[in-house]
Amino acid sequence: MEAELARRRKASGRTVVGRKVAFGNQAVLDKLKLKTVAWASIYDDTVHQAGTEDATPVPFTYAPKLEPEIVFKLKSP
Repeated sequence: MEAELARRRKASGRTVVGRKVAFGNQAVLDKLKLKTVAWASIYDDTVHQAGTEDATPVPFTYAPKLEPEIVFKLKSP
């Protein structure tokens, strides 16, 4: 699935600028029948420099479910 998405994104002119690795909890890994962490490419149009104007306040009445991801910037392909 990642290979097909990458093919389509590159065909549309997008450039891979890094990789993201998502660490799921064991229950999610079991449910999705994954044996390892999930990873995907990140593209030039999906990564943006964060700034204070990008901050979105979240009221304490919500309990957002956060999934940590590590993003690696590539020096070369």
